[in-house]
Amino acid sequence: ASLLDGLICGVLAIPAIILYVIGLSNVTYNYYDDDYSKAGVFFIFAFILYLIPLTYTFIKDGLGNGQSWGKKAMGLRTIKVKDYSKCTKGASALRALVSTLVSMIPLVGWIIEPIMVLTASDGRRLADKAAGTMVVNSK
Repeated sequence: ASLLDGLICGVLAIPAIILYVIGLSNVTYNYYDDDYSKAGVFFIFAFILYLIPLTYTFIKDGLGNGQSWGKKAMGLRTIKVKDYSKCTKGASALRALVSTLVSMIPLVGWIIEPIMVLTASDGRRLADKAAGTMVVNSK
């Protein structure tokens, strides 16, 4: 599900990447005449378009029935442990934030969350524990 969501984010980011590259080419092309205003416009639009996949990353588990598009395809959903209700967008954002912060730990950050899933008795990762959520089968 995570790989599918990553692919979705990658596809959603393509327009932003294209505009960013066009902006870079304008900077390179206009290097000698110091007119970077056109490049700046491309960079601003690229940033605005990049907010789409970034927003999806943070609210994806609060969509629909607590399912990102990747989780929906894999038959999973995210629920709140407290009352078994669907994950909210706020809890989804907290999960994404904690996961991002953990993955930024040098050398070992990328492996902490998978180890938590495999070793925790309830199969919850740090981000799930912080947000009070759990991923379950929806079928």
